[in-house]
Amino acid sequence: MSAVSFFHKFALVSVAIIGASLSLAAISVNKEANSFVAYHHVPASYNLTLEQEQIAKVNLNFNQAE
Repeated sequence: MSAVSFFHKFALVSVAIIGASLSLAAISVNKEANSFVAYHHVPASYNLTLEQEQIAKVNLNFNQAE
């Protein structure tokens, strides 16, 4: 009985730690994605279509990579 109880406690603690880690990772990725979008955003004043805006972002990324 004690071994089962220990296993359940260990499993719960493991799940809690994994859940907290995934949650922190998701927050970190979301912040990075938001800052990336804010930095690479093409101003709406150009009245671009979504497709044109995506092309502009790809071109910007390509030019920065060179």
